Amino acid sequence: MDSSPVMDSRILSKCSGCFRERRMLGLRINPITVTLAICFIFLCFRHQPVSAFNLDIKTPLTQRGNRGDMFGYSVAQHIDQGNSWMVVGAPRAQTGQPDIIRGGAVLRCKINPHNLTGASAQFCQIIPFDARGNEQRLSPGGNYQPIEDKNNQWFGATVVSSGESGHILACAPRYVYLSTQLNKREPVGTCYLARSGSTRFEEFSPCRGNVDLLRETVDQYHKSGYCQAGFSVAMAANGSRILIGAPGAFYWQGQVYNYWLDLNNNKLSTREEGATEDNKYRGYSSAVGNFDDDNMEDYVVGIPRAEGLMGMVQIYNQNLQPIKNITGKQIGAYFGYAVAVEDLNGDQLDDIIVGAPMHSDKDSSSYDTGRVYIYYQDFRGVFESEGADLRKFRQKKKDILEGYEPKSRFGSAISGLGDINLDTYKGT
Repeated sequence: MDSSPVMDSRILSKCSGCFRERRMLGLRINPITVTLAICFIFLCFRHQPVSAFNLDIKTPLTQRGNRGDMFGYSVAQHIDQGNSWMVVGAPRAQTGQPDIIRGGAVLRCKINPHNLTGASAQFCQIIPFDARGNEQRLSPGGNYQPIEDKNNQWFGATVVSSGESGHILACAPRYVYLSTQLNKREPVGTCYLARSGSTRFEEFSPCRGNVDLLRETVDQYHKSGYCQAGFSVAMAANGSRILIGAPGAFYWQGQVYNYWLDLNNNKLSTREEGATEDNKYRGYSSAVGNFDDDNMEDYVVGIPRAEGLMGMVQIYNQNLQPIKNITGKQIGAYFGYAVAVEDLNGDQLDDIIVGAPMHSDKDSSSYDTGRVYIYYQDFRGVFESEGADLRKFRQKKKDILEGYEPKSRFGSAISGLGDINLDTYKGT
């Protein structure tokens, strides 16, 4: 990770563990990586070249950012007023924010399906989530000083769209808050929401307010100071609910926040647990699906260092009450590093896909080949699985996709693709 004035050695040694591990494991690429994902999955099963009849792999549309911007670190698809857009995160971009060094940006790139031949790059424009510099306050000495530091905050490290004519949420998990007392440097993270049909942008930084509650306490890694909110995000109920993952909260136990945008932005959060739950990284990844009978979407949350480093995926309802756990099978495999939800077998029930990119074959010299697990839901709240869990987990076989190349870390990125080849089955 690049050094910067924002993240000094003290913060790097305490806060950036989970973020550095994620960067080492690989970039998070969201739904646009269709071509590579589909081709690779089919090759895993068939071991022979195949192609989808409606997927153009010869003349893809290519978008490029500036050198060093990390353009494409995160990607989402979005449709607004009938126009198709590719929303792209560039967390190291230099923007026009006053006195901010590489604060990061999110761009929308027009996709014109009638003008793709030749794969020429098309127009990309920065979405103005935040055009301001650092907020300043009058210090006791009579000078104005910043209460925040947006330098190298990695805005655009996470982006998500709620769907057609919906909202867009983008986050900066390395955003640093200096507090109203100007005596702290807490990497709390922050997110911005662009509501559909509005030019107004809203900020959501759930951990920042908690820092000011402990006025004299510096280095609040034992509470919310190092939570890195926005490390993962998910949107439910057509964008009226947003989940923000904060894997650095409470000695890196991790925490998730659920905002109810349809109820005056009221929020709920998971609570701090005992010391045995430290360094588990709850909120490292997240997705949305329906897994019970309340007719409301639930959250799937990755906790890759839980259960004695076996890794775990936990399912929460809208009240953030845990309703199911799924545990990994190998120590250190980082089970839960990436999660996705899709109905893969066409039974109108959501299935869960979990990446374990550091899974290794202990019987050979291959390591970090990676695995992807698929858990099929039989009926609401019941999955096919090899082991029993909190509720009814049937003793049936689940699908496992294996990586083949050492250090390839298969399963670092997972996304639902929908039915791209029109066979009535959705892919991932």
